[in-house]
Amino acid sequence: MKKLLVSIGCAFALSGCAVTEYNYTPDLYKISEPKVGSVNSVTIGQSLVREGNISELKAIKVLNPIQIDLAYKIIPGVFKKVGSSDKGDFYMPTQTIDSGSVVVEVLGQPWSSILIKKGAKADEICIVTDLNVAVCSDKAKIEYLKLNNSDGNSFEQALIFNGIHDQVVDVSYRKIGSNIENQGFGNNIQFNLKQSNIISYENVKLKIINSSDNSLTYEVISNFSSN
Repeated sequence: MKKLLVSIGCAFALSGCAVTEYNYTPDLYKISEPKVGSVNSVTIGQSLVREGNISELKAIKVLNPIQIDLAYKIIPGVFKKVGSSDKGDFYMPTQTIDSGSVVVEVLGQPWSSILIKKGAKADEICIVTDLNVAVCSDKAKIEYLKLNNSDGNSFEQALIFNGIHDQVVDVSYRKIGSNIENQGFGNNIQFNLKQSNIISYENVKLKIINSSDNSLTYEVISNFSSN
């Protein structure tokens, strides 16, 4: 009987049926910047070189409150992708400070996800109920984002330019990642350009071409994983 009611609901619902999928795998890619052999300029606080594996989640940001009949209200904020099917892409709240949320109104049923349908208009957004019915609005303002995936196997290390005084360059080593206990800035290193125009740390080698109190121009000879 319950299945019959669900089928009837789907048949008469304006937006049809949809089953929330949880099959999304975050994107993982390697970074190694800037390229070896390139000439670059940085100012204080910017990275001289950075390298690692970055894990990212696709997400949407709902920019305006959206009322869907007397059933649901979508509160603006960020929703992360959790899956996809032939119906479209499914999203859930991020549980962070900038997360969006869904309020179930008087006529609403429990819900399982937010759906952006395949081929939908730019302003269309849907709520998927626990009965697998999608109810939609065409009043949404949506922005597409990528988020750092704190649960992924991400890792990044970098050398940061902190400034230069009397030809002594101050650099700090930063290490962050999902499986690193002591994150943030680590070693502070100083290099005297009067002695050598090469900055060397672990496998990193940079040739300083020009410098001022708050900027450096340099050539990348090698990065962290370079031989």
